[in-house]
Amino acid sequence: MATYKKRGYKNTNTANNSNSAEADSATAEVFEKLDSTASKTEEWVSKYQNFILVGIGTIAISVLSYLAYQKFVSEPKELEAVSELNQAQYYFDLAVNGQNSDSLFLRALIRLSLILLSILSKTIVELLLPNWRLTVLEWLT
Repeated sequence: MATYKKRGYKNTNTANNSNSAEADSATAEVFEKLDSTASKTEEWVSKYQNFILVGIGTIAISVLSYLAYQKFVSEPKELEAVSELNQAQYYFDLAVNGQNSDSLFLRALIRLSLILLSILSKTIVELLLPNWRLTVLEWLT
């Protein structure tokens, strides 16, 4: 068999010396702490992996269902409400500003104002003359 020299081959003695020098350095200690912390985190994640996935899935389903509700339920109801409001606004404007001044709406407003005026006048009379009924009866007799 033919033997050949490998390029870059280092003596095992020099490799052991460099490893011992690295083991004594502060950087090696920091990396060792990072490795141990990472391994603890990995153990915790692997232990509670199912709970974590269920939590993330629940949050994702909740967000997606909220967005679907907004898109497919709330928006159509808003559009329907706006169209109904526009129709009511149209009829209101037609009743108030219409050519026909004898509309039922204006009659209702006049009647309502007369009713409010009578209630207001009765209240003022009761405040000024608490026994106004007796006073009216005395005038009549």
